[in-house]
Amino acid sequence: MEINLEEYGRKVFEMKDNPSSLDTLGIELIGFYAYYQSMMIPLELQEAKFWQENKDWKAEKPKSDATVRALWKCTPEGMKMIELDRVLKTIDKLCSMIKSSVRRAEMENHNQM
Repeated sequence: MEINLEEYGRKVFEMKDNPSSLDTLGIELIGFYAYYQSMMIPLELQEAKFWQENKDWKAEKPKSDATVRALWKCTPEGMKMIELDRVLKTIDKLCSMIKSSVRRAEMENHNQM
């Protein structure tokens, strides 16, 4: 299951004046968010293990956090974690925009009454 972020971005824009459709779209996006967030759990555990193995705590001068972070990002798991993080941030922004659009529509509807 993979999300097409560009497609969802276009859908949010196209449906900006249709709160009901935006609500449905928001539910779909939350489902994707949960899916991608669940994929982050094992990667975060792998990252912790990587730090434990590569920080070199007992050395006279352990590797800096920035160095270990850079080394982690170069691993296949680190790259996957970066990708998932960006997907999650984009989904979060889309959901935020949906909430704003629904709120705007509600206020416009309220003001017309």
